Amino acid sequence: WRDGRCTRRVFYEFRKYSVHPSKFTEFLALTEQRIHLRTKHSKLFGYWASDLGGLNEVVHLWEYESFDQRRAVRKALSQDKEWIETYFSKMLPWLTKQENSIVYNLPWAPAVDSVSGTDGVYDLRTTQLQPGVHATTPFNTELNKHGQAIGAWESDIGQLSTVLQLWRYKSGDERLALKDAIAKLPVPAGTVAAYSQILVPTAFSPLK
Repeated sequence: WRDGRCTRRVFYEFRKYSVHPSKFTEFLALTEQRIHLRTKHSKLFGYWASDLGGLNEVVHLWEYESFDQRRAVRKALSQDKEWIETYFSKMLPWLTKQENSIVYNLPWAPAVDSVSGTDGVYDLRTTQLQPGVHATTPFNTELNKHGQAIGAWESDIGQLSTVLQLWRYKSGDERLALKDAIAKLPVPAGTVAAYSQILVPTAFSPLK
């Protein structure tokens, strides 16, 4: 790390797809059947469906060692006949919007590759900062005794000056019970806006 910013080559790509409501269930079923064709090329960190704060959306997080690796992955996928014919060409017409961003892990964030238990819910908290401001506020340790801090990232490509925090709870009711504690979380200096989205892990998500 240098001046609070990441100098490591490892980074993550957040992808968000909006799916036509009439095709959402079919999209998830097809993705579950064919996700192995994608994960053979690079590491999938997690794959979630939106529950609150957005409907008919999926969020997925991919890890890369370098931009060269990502370029090689994209090239391999473009030449993977099975991937294109059995998945990509079928699901693409079902999407109404695609978004992606490149983010780096913040120095005070945990590095979590697995979680305990199953059937958890996730809170993806997005904080927009003033241009040129970088996040220095660590997770609230008292809150982490109840919810589980999965990770925190700062954007590098996409919507800049953006911080993403991902929390896991045993249930939506547990998250609701912590509402007051969440409201008291320290707000990063220079915050312009914040947004919360509740996500449910898919059956094929590495993080449950």
